[in-house]
Amino acid sequence: GGEIRAHGPSADGDLWRVAVDSPAGGGQPMSLALREGAVATSGTYRQRRAGGVSHIVDPRTGRPVAHRLVAVTVVADDALRADAYATALLVLGAEAGMEFAERERLAALFVVRDDAAFSTLESQAMRPYVFAKPPR
Repeated sequence: GGEIRAHGPSADGDLWRVAVDSPAGGGQPMSLALREGAVATSGTYRQRRAGGVSHIVDPRTGRPVAHRLVAVTVVADDALRADAYATALLVLGAEAGMEFAERERLAALFVVRDDAAFSTLESQAMRPYVFAKPPR
């Protein structure tokens, strides 16, 4: 799974640091810092079906998602909401997903494939969680 829950301070009395893996692999993961809440990631870059199609299906079309958005990480009060929103935003795609996240004030991080590289976009509500230092 791609969910984790934080409650209270970490063992050293600090915020919990949650690494968000990079689809490119090998690079330094992004780190989120939180004291309370849950983090979930939905992505299409690890689990693929035969022929390389995504395992996530767009319910509007009944077909696997096929766009440049490859992962969405969401911070929410509980893992159920975080996971549901991460999957829904992934299905919507980068532009519509970001519009929804901003409108609903969701803390969301989007990973988009740009040719051979990846870029990240974050909603306004995600910015307080992004931690500049790598996890220990």
